[in-house]
Amino acid sequence: MRSAKILFIILLTLFLAQSVVSQVVNYKNYTVDHGLPSSEIYQVIQDQKGFIWFATDQGVSRFDGYKFKNYSIIEGLPDNTILEIFEDSKARLWFVSISGKLSWFENDSIYEYPYNDSIIKHLGGSDYPIKKSFYVDNQDNVYIGFYHHHLFHITPEGSISKIIPPNGENMAWLTANENILYTSKYKITDYLLDVQCNDGFETYTLPKSKTANRSFALLYKGELLYSDFNNLYRLNSSTGLHTEQFDTDILWMSQSSDGLLWVGFLKKGVKAFKNFDFSHNVFYLLEGHSVSSVFTDSEGGMWITTLENGCYYFPDIQVNYITKEQGLQSKTVNKLAVKDEKVYFGGTNSEYYEFDLHTLKKHYYHTNEEQKSNRLIKWIGDTLIVANNIGGSHFIYKDKVFSNSDYCYNSVLRINNYGILGGYTDKIRVHTKNGHRKLVSLKNVKKIYDLIRYNDTLLWIGTNAGLYEFNILRKTYKKINWHKAIGSRINILLKQDGTVWIGTKGAGLLKVERNSLKQYTKADGLPGNSIDGITIEDSLVWLGTNKGVARMTFDIKDSISDIVFLNKGHGLPTSEIEDIAIAENKLFAATKKGLAILDKNITTYYSPVYITGVSIAGNDTLIKNQYELNHDQNYIEISFVGLNYQRFSPLKYKYMLHGIDTDWNTTEDLSVRYAMLLPGEYTFKVKCINSYGKETISKNQITFRIKKPYYQTTSFLISVILAGLLLLFIIVFSIIRIKIRELKKRNNIEKELNSYRQRALSAQMNPHFIYNSLNSVQNYILKNDRIKSNEYLARFGHLMRRILQNSQNSSISLQEELDALKHYVDMELIRFNDSFRFTLFIDENINIEALKVPPLIIQPFVENAIHHGLRIKEGDKHLKVSVYEKTEIFCVCIEDNGIGRQKSYELKQSRKQYKSYGTEITNKRLDLYRDLYKNDIDLTIIDLEEDGGTRVEIKFKKTLGSK
Repeated sequence: MRSAKILFIILLTLFLAQSVVSQVVNYKNYTVDHGLPSSEIYQVIQDQKGFIWFATDQGVSRFDGYKFKNYSIIEGLPDNTILEIFEDSKARLWFVSISGKLSWFENDSIYEYPYNDSIIKHLGGSDYPIKKSFYVDNQDNVYIGFYHHHLFHITPEGSISKIIPPNGENMAWLTANENILYTSKYKITDYLLDVQCNDGFETYTLPKSKTANRSFALLYKGELLYSDFNNLYRLNSSTGLHTEQFDTDILWMSQSSDGLLWVGFLKKGVKAFKNFDFSHNVFYLLEGHSVSSVFTDSEGGMWITTLENGCYYFPDIQVNYITKEQGLQSKTVNKLAVKDEKVYFGGTNSEYYEFDLHTLKKHYYHTNEEQKSNRLIKWIGDTLIVANNIGGSHFIYKDKVFSNSDYCYNSVLRINNYGILGGYTDKIRVHTKNGHRKLVSLKNVKKIYDLIRYNDTLLWIGTNAGLYEFNILRKTYKKINWHKAIGSRINILLKQDGTVWIGTKGAGLLKVERNSLKQYTKADGLPGNSIDGITIEDSLVWLGTNKGVARMTFDIKDSISDIVFLNKGHGLPTSEIEDIAIAENKLFAATKKGLAILDKNITTYYSPVYITGVSIAGNDTLIKNQYELNHDQNYIEISFVGLNYQRFSPLKYKYMLHGIDTDWNTTEDLSVRYAMLLPGEYTFKVKCINSYGKETISKNQITFRIKKPYYQTTSFLISVILAGLLLLFIIVFSIIRIKIRELKKRNNIEKELNSYRQRALSAQMNPHFIYNSLNSVQNYILKNDRIKSNEYLARFGHLMRRILQNSQNSSISLQEELDALKHYVDMELIRFNDSFRFTLFIDENINIEALKVPPLIIQPFVENAIHHGLRIKEGDKHLKVSVYEKTEIFCVCIEDNGIGRQKSYELKQSRKQYKSYGTEITNKRLDLYRDLYKNDIDLTIIDLEEDGGTRVEIKFKKTLGSK
């Protein structure tokens, strides 16, 4: 198929060159300006992954369709001048340098062959041995042949031996994979060539050569081809030796997948021959260039390297085009028409063209040379209608114009009993032999683009304002508003088998069938949303869009089941298509840069996509299938590339990171970034949508496992829980110990309080007080004062009962304490014959029944005031007890105007009196209460300087005894 395709191209080129024009083939030229390390290239190959590699005199270069990645001695090559690249069965790329040293590329690194020194030693130290052939088998045996040397065999262990042919001179040896290993030697006479075959070697005698260092060997169609300078020898065991001589030296020979033999020449380009027919070249490219290699890639594209100007790339779809440089009056082609397998298209002036794949004819329909481009060219029966935007419309029959119209129709349609209807601006006119007349004018319409017959009575009209419907019988029209997309500009209408196809400007393709409408846009896979051409063949729908040509098929649900793109990257002169047509099994595309011609039987390819780089936390890393990362290594950048060399614009990629993305993301960039990833497992996948619209998913997915920070790990949490439990245990244990200690302390304090309470009781009921009280009773009896004796005795008994009752509790109400105090003071007043005054003041705001005080806490200070302050004093004696409130405390104040503490002390020193322990015991009890209630009781004793006497202030918290 490919051979027939190229044969068609060449034959067409030659024929048109003899008649009217020649066609051109689109290509790209890559040089140092595009990133190659040198324009002197010796070989090009494609590796198993799909990358293109170049051997140059400045190292090797890998091309991915976007950029060149160059490798030199800095990256590990033993020499910068690389003559050959060979890929072995393990996908290693071997580099053969001009010095004879070897290296290979694996896992993105270059490794120098460990036995290079042995090779150089066997070559006798030659600086530039001329490499003739190279091969590595699947057991890592290396075979390499040099000019003027034998073929060397190097084992994986480094043992080197020579393979010597029977005649000891030149040899061609066929490997198991049909690679040719050969050597040659300089001879001034005829020389012998030993060719290995199944039964051993066959020897051929070849004419003498100049130096025999420029030779090449190839197995083609079962026969060995051997070149020596400009001579090509065909060696056949049955027919013998056949010689072909060219006018320049042969640099390269290879066979393409379509069976063509490609021969590269010094300064003469490259020629393709078929079936040993060297008298006629099927294809001739790059005349004037020295072609060093030819390679056909997996997409069918052809790469041709030169020694002067880099590499030339020819897309697989051999799109040819006719343009101004090939003889057209103008490069712009707007509309196409097909009749009898011929294609018709208009020019810019008064000509139109007829093309049948063999002959291009130019026809003139008007003498006005100032006319502009054609708006319409269409066959209606045997009449060709050509419309020009200045000269109007012309009706041509058998190459003669039989009728003209001043109106430039954009679309024409034949209606029986009417004639030909033509649409232009906002009007439809009827054109007959007798003239023309206006049929209808559409309101709010500026331009009519197309007309079709929808049914017997209705016309559909495509305009700048959308789709209109015209009733032929009623002469009425209306705008169709079924769908929003119908309101946009309608470029083209096509009806086939009851289905109407509508091409819009910006709203994509519309399909109307059985009063239902289906819209297709870029979101559904179209290359562009502006449709200017539609043609249908069998089940295939072809579109001409603003982004190239599309070929589509649909499933039973009217969804696009398959779509193929063709654009500038596949060889079209431009991706902006004005119209399309099919004739002679070819697809024709009208563009502003000429008429493009291509085979409609398109072979599509899927493009592999590879992950080319991984950066973690800003650092590039080796590419692996799985990464184990720490929690702070959560910034990831992933680079990738889809290998599609026929692309014209950047490829589209779909990517997803499972674990964070729920749907595919789309980008044209070659890398994506993810930041602040949480701990967990993520899997990255990427797809490539190539220039054909085919979607491929990458085979090499990458998984990232980001560890939790140590403080989120299970072991850490368990440790924290255990530590927490231990700490809690320690705290609880400490609290319990403290509570126990406090309880023990409290118990000790309470024991001491009980002891001192008993001592206070004893102090209040001391023998001296009881003795004096009983003497007072006896005195009343002796005086026969029974009333006072009874009263005194009753008071004494009531006081004793009060004291005993209060002493049973750790705290009593202030009311109970004051009642006992009043009984005590009353008895002392009786005892001392009312020699002092007693005043008890209680703040009216104080609830003395609610406030708590220790029992027997006030009486000792009152007793001390009476016995040591007032009793000894002469004159007015006054004892005052006050109770008042201050915020959170209440105060009991005992104040007397006695002799004061200092004089009382002096009298005690001069007299041996009974020692009262009540105050001392009370002070000790207060200290114990402070420890027990945390400073809830405060004692202050103040000496009154002015009137003499003493004031004792006992301050209690209102919460005393509540703890």
